[in-house]
Amino acid sequence: MNSEKISSIVLAVLVAIAAIVCVLFCVGGSQEEIYSGEAFDAPNYTGAVLNVVYIFLCLAIVATVVSAILSFIIKLKNDKRSAYTSLAMIVALTLLCGITYAIGDGTPLNMPNYDGKENTEGYLKLADMSLYSIYTLFVLAAIAALFNVTLAKSINKIK
Repeated sequence: MNSEKISSIVLAVLVAIAAIVCVLFCVGGSQEEIYSGEAFDAPNYTGAVLNVVYIFLCLAIVATVVSAILSFIIKLKNDKRSAYTSLAMIVALTLLCGITYAIGDGTPLNMPNYDGKENTEGYLKLADMSLYSIYTLFVLAAIAALFNVTLAKSINKIK
């Protein structure tokens, strides 16, 4: 069995799981919950949706790390310069995450009637890290796109 067939099967299984959980969430009913004296309907399968998202996120992170390591090892045997470029990108992304985590604000939020355990410094800094990293990568992608367009126009003028 080749890797393309395996990845197709894995994709089909993950899409099926996501579809089942989505259908359960949408048509699985709800229960009335009361917060601050106000009633609202909470879907029964909210926890299942969140668990599936967490599992998919963990699988994506593990797959990314494993493929980066394997790619580095393979490139190291064939093309050392390319391998070190890949390693530099991984180090740069790790530095970006570390810096954005460090500048994140860990001050607990004032949320009335919230009993969860996620309003802590670590979770809040992780959320800030995600947002700041997304903003930074978006700006870098926009700059790269503009640079690419400018470079392409200048090359066409030279020809």
